[in-house]
Amino acid sequence: MTVIESRRISLRLISEEDAPELQAYYMRNARHLEPWEHSRPDGYHTIPEWEKRAKQFAEEISEGHSYRFAARLHGDAEVMAVANFTNVVRGAFLACNLGYSIDARCQGRNLMFEGLSVLIPYVFQEYRLHRIMANYIPENTRSANF
Repeated sequence: MTVIESRRISLRLISEEDAPELQAYYMRNARHLEPWEHSRPDGYHTIPEWEKRAKQFAEEISEGHSYRFAARLHGDAEVMAVANFTNVVRGAFLACNLGYSIDARCQGRNLMFEGLSVLIPYVFQEYRLHRIMANYIPENTRSANF
């Protein structure tokens, strides 16, 4: 599997094997991410549900519908951020939406900026997209400054 590297971060497409680390990331950051994500039903963050979700992500990747990446600090197995390029539109438009989040413990260190700075050019080149559209909630001042 291809790994995209920055100075401090390794990024790779999410695979089914990432389910436990993704579950841990979202559980660890539930309170931190709560203002930016819609409410989740009971059981959403169980390991079996994350296994299903990771399998679905892998299928979306193989079909070219989305490209979801997990980011880790070099030498660390723990997911510290995710970047999701979703709603891929083919044809003349060749575009997608970008959503991302970062572990509360990693905020304020320019890690998301660093990771996206290498990941966005990779996505443009590798998947032949022309446009990446990122939306944010205006109250999220950190994303507004990106």
